[in-house]
Amino acid sequence: MSKEPQTFAKWVVIWNLPPDTDVEAWEEWYWGHHVPLAIKMPGQVKYTVSKVEHVMYGAGYYRIAEQFFPDMDTLLASINSPEGKAVADDAGEFVVDLQLLASVETDVALDN
Repeated sequence: MSKEPQTFAKWVVIWNLPPDTDVEAWEEWYWGHHVPLAIKMPGQVKYTVSKVEHVMYGAGYYRIAEQFFPDMDTLLASINSPEGKAVADDAGEFVVDLQLLASVETDVALDN
């Protein structure tokens, strides 16, 4: 290892689209409205969004968002903040099969 591992608290949000969703309109709402709300949540140090392209096992999901925080207390305060509640309220009818996970991640640099 060339660098010391870094540890973050991570909020992971996984979901599918409702049946018969206009995917193009959904993507416009997501990038134009929802993501700008999510990046306003206090205390974040990193925000990533993935679109699931292949499912190797199980039913799968449409997208995964990950928000990184310096520690679990900051993560919990952020999701319970007015900005965090606005993000949750905004998603309401636009997602199904919602999974919410709070975890601790350790990034370990690889020597290549």
